[in-house]
Amino acid sequence: MRTDFLDGEDKQLVSFAFEYESAGKRITWNDLASRMRRKRHPRELEQRLRALKRTYGKDLARFPRCLRPRAATADNRPVAPPAVCIPPPLQTSQAERAIQDIYSSVYAAEVRQEKPGRRTRMLVRCCPSQSQVSYR
Repeated sequence: MRTDFLDGEDKQLVSFAFEYESAGKRITWNDLASRMRRKRHPRELEQRLRALKRTYGKDLARFPRCLRPRAATADNRPVAPPAVCIPPPLQTSQAERAIQDIYSSVYAAEVRQEKPGRRTRMLVRCCPSQSQVSYR
């Protein structure tokens, strides 16, 4: 179903509706329509909120994060620290050792081609054990 409501309007509508819901009040659609940035008819707002509730459920606090107000997001789900920690970059000697370990098992027969391309030559030149590699 197409709608002419923008994402920002949906978020604002859900935010105001959440305020009413958390205060335990019924939504006063005329008041809510006057608080919206873009002026809409109260009936339009009521229909849009009804459609959003059909899509995401009746509990406004369980709406997707992109539609929930920040207060509801903070109350329901604490922000967890990132699960993956990025290690610091390797020092030069450590990087050289890692490259040697990677290329130590590469033999000249595996690298040799009839017509080596530019990138292949670069790979072979970077190989730490250049004595293993030869071109013909």
